[in-house]
Amino acid sequence: MPTQATPKKNQRRIGKSADPNFTRTTIYLSNDLHHQIKVHAVSNKEDMSELVERVMTDYFTKQNS
Repeated sequence: MPTQATPKKNQRRIGKSADPNFTRTTIYLSNDLHHQIKVHAVSNKEDMSELVERVMTDYFTKQNS
């Protein structure tokens, strides 16, 4: 799951680009898969990166059990 820092009172939440717990990366996906991810994320009010992180975390958890 995302490890976004929880802001304290009167403290702004930092974005992923400024958060040292996140790394920006580039991957190549087919147009169809990209569209499916985008539609799913929007329909579930979820950020695409959060969706991909959740799915990949679940995948590796299952692979390692």
